[in-house]
Amino acid sequence: MIHQDILWKGIIEDFFPDLMAFFYPEALPVLDFTQVEFLDKELQQLFPESATKSRFADKLVKVGTRKGAEFWQLIHIEVQGYSDKQFEERMFRYYYRIFERYGLPIEALAVLVDPIIQYHPHAYQQKSFRTSLTYEFHTYKLLRQERASLEADPNPFAMVMLTAYEALQAAGLNDQSLLELKLQLFRKLLKRGYDKRAISRLTTFIKYYVHFAEPEMNVKFDEEIVEIAQSSEHMGIIEAILHETEKEAFTKGRVKGREEGREEGREEGIEQSVEKLLRKGFGVQEVAQLLELEESFVQKIFQKLPPKRES
Repeated sequence: MIHQDILWKGIIEDFFPDLMAFFYPEALPVLDFTQVEFLDKELQQLFPESATKSRFADKLVKVGTRKGAEFWQLIHIEVQGYSDKQFEERMFRYYYRIFERYGLPIEALAVLVDPIIQYHPHAYQQKSFRTSLTYEFHTYKLLRQERASLEADPNPFAMVMLTAYEALQAAGLNDQSLLELKLQLFRKLLKRGYDKRAISRLTTFIKYYVHFAEPEMNVKFDEEIVEIAQSSEHMGIIEAILHETEKEAFTKGRVKGREEGREEGREEGIEQSVEKLLRKGFGVQEVAQLLELEESFVQKIFQKLPPKRES
């Protein structure tokens, strides 16, 4: 099972220009998307305490502007999936620490994907005698959106938000109903005419964002989407989609070890999964996050791999 924070961080990176077009269409003429830098390590250094707290996702992105090479814009994105009384203060702390470090304009976006419709933080305020402070940030409350508008929007990030919206509506459904819901989302995805890469990434998000109670249902999902795609003009995307779903191989290796009753079977399955992802070009840190392993363990396997042959 891939954690939702990993899914959100990955989908934000994969579709960042589409994210900006979805939330900030007015910014498109200003930003230069050939100059995008994701400041994950820098954000972790600024907020080491965030690594120990259960959160959905946070990203800091540095984007060039069309004004010239010396002009940059920072985008701070928080995906919040639960009610937090300290959220506004946290957003403000992010703002002043980031500004102190970089001294650049900061646009803050809070994507609220929690199940509580009344919860809608949007500003941090402080006042003392004749001094006052108000920090307002842009918010997108998913539960207050309309399904029809998300379905009609051709932007790929609208498909991301539609998946998260349906996940909120699906609370309490059994695995069979969840399977039907995911397949409906997949059919809608195919109709949008995206390229293979976009379809494979979005299919992975659909597959893992809503968890089945029984992991075996993921295999059923794979089988069903192959049948759907084969019966349409999209048969060529099957290979790309199945490559993405191979990230689940770690779970299969873990199940193998449990079924055989041997720890070495589990370890062998894990090592094979790590090696496969590394050979596909995933980095050590990314593999460790995806498979919930220690980086040192992944690094040892990486060092055993033969060097790539130069073409």
